[in-house]
Amino acid sequence: MITKAGYIAIIGRPNVGKSTLLNTILNETVSITSPKEQTTRDKILAVFTNETSQFIFLDSPGIHLSTKEFNKFMLSEALDAIKEADLVLLLKEYSKEATFDSIENQIIEYLDKKSKKSILVITKTDKATSFNDLKNLLSIFQKIKSFQQIIPISTTTRFNKNLFYKELEKYLPEHPFYFPEDFLTDKNERFMVKEVIREQIFLLIHQEIPHESGVIVEKFTTIKEKIFINAIIVVSKESQKGILIGRGGQTLKKIGMQARLKLESILKKRVELNILIRFELNWNKNIDKMRQIGYNQSDSGLLEDFFK
Repeated sequence: MITKAGYIAIIGRPNVGKSTLLNTILNETVSITSPKEQTTRDKILAVFTNETSQFIFLDSPGIHLSTKEFNKFMLSEALDAIKEADLVLLLKEYSKEATFDSIENQIIEYLDKKSKKSILVITKTDKATSFNDLKNLLSIFQKIKSFQQIIPISTTTRFNKNLFYKELEKYLPEHPFYFPEDFLTDKNERFMVKEVIREQIFLLIHQEIPHESGVIVEKFTTIKEKIFINAIIVVSKESQKGILIGRGGQTLKKIGMQARLKLESILKKRVELNILIRFELNWNKNIDKMRQIGYNQSDSGLLEDFFK
């Protein structure tokens, strides 16, 4: 039997719905989400396999340009996803204005330069006031020759969800499956713990803290049907510790409780979760400290190539 298999990068500006789309089409939580920008920091591999095809998705951080070391790390993760991909999905949130901003145009030029097959995915189409509005938007975008296809989708109404795999399958190369048929993601349980705790910080804390905090999982031990986890939230400013802890420790307790409940639903076991907070001055501006927390920048040559 002839099979298809390929890598599909999911890229776009921050907060266009990349992780939500991935979770929806997989019917699994593999990438955390929040209403805030830049929730996703790492390239995340997730796999869906049917009888004849294997779709290997690469979720990536939102692309925006900055000279900050941590932002450069996230951009390199997105560019690394593009480098690996057989097909690139460029996500753009629905708007009545059928235009790309300067960064989106730079992404499109980069995809053309790399001769990458790409599909424009219009997300959040439930925001359209009428089908004609959506149809008019698509007719304008379809004139752009950079894309193989335009796919409108809504994760809220599930619009076009069933069609999604059929359309992507057209562009996958013939190839044996890369992974076992029951394989879901390359990220281990420790990574999921880190991400779930970060997700609760994004959902519960405002100001700059979600973007300036990292999580280290120091202990992950399974004894019979219970998992014991010790984690540390690392912050870049001394003042952020008090905000995370909250009055009487209530904020940290809420982060821990909600993270524990979600982890129990994902890991299918009881979880005992202990969280501490550590201050590490400007860790997100220091490459060595970033590496210690688990953020290792991809090939710096990718950044140089992108800005040529």
